[in-house]
Amino acid sequence: RLNRVTGAGDYFVRRNEIFARVFEQYIFLKLQRAGVKNHFLHDTKYQSRVYLTGSELERVVPLLDKLVRSMRNTL
Repeated sequence: RLNRVTGAGDYFVRRNEIFARVFEQYIFLKLQRAGVKNHFLHDTKYQSRVYLTGSELERVVPLLDKLVRSMRNTL
């Protein structure tokens, strides 16, 4: 389990933290594709094992795009 590997208890397996790491990667990917560098948003903060792999991220990008569009349309 992830929490045993990181030694952080249940922190990294909390749903909100999983979403935070995925969204962090999503924003980084979008900025990278737009040619924007932002060290605050760009630099990873944790061990690589708490982040999705590149192929995992690519699989969720369309879902996150849909979520962001829905949020944009609602607001």
